[in-house]
Amino acid sequence: MSIQDKLNELKPYVFGIRLVSDNSIVDTILKPTWNKDAIHDENIEHKLMNADKNYYIFFAKNNIGIDYVLKYVESIINFNIENEKKVALYDTYKIKLKDFFASHDLIELQNLEFTINSVVNEQPQESIID
Repeated sequence: MSIQDKLNELKPYVFGIRLVSDNSIVDTILKPTWNKDAIHDENIEHKLMNADKNYYIFFAKNNIGIDYVLKYVESIINFNIENEKKVALYDTYKIKLKDFFASHDLIELQNLEFTINSVVNEQPQESIID
């Protein structure tokens, strides 16, 4: 995948990459509620550049290449997008449960049991940073 394809894939959150004194820097605008420290990597740091725009730069220590920094930023973005989807799904189930409770009497609800059927992911876990 070309760098341009990767940047297009990461829009609107990543808006630039640059090399400053052998340091790879990725320019991002992330949502204020996002966890920028969701994935720990001792080789990557981030710095808030503009609080009004939620503009952060991510950069590598020790002259690590731009591909590594981009992969890390992609992992942060994917982590936070997945969290947003989980919260939305939780909110949907919470509404359904509230409606269920509203339409049943207390005696029925006291005997309520939950069974959770989980889907087993057969795929091996990949490293976030290859």
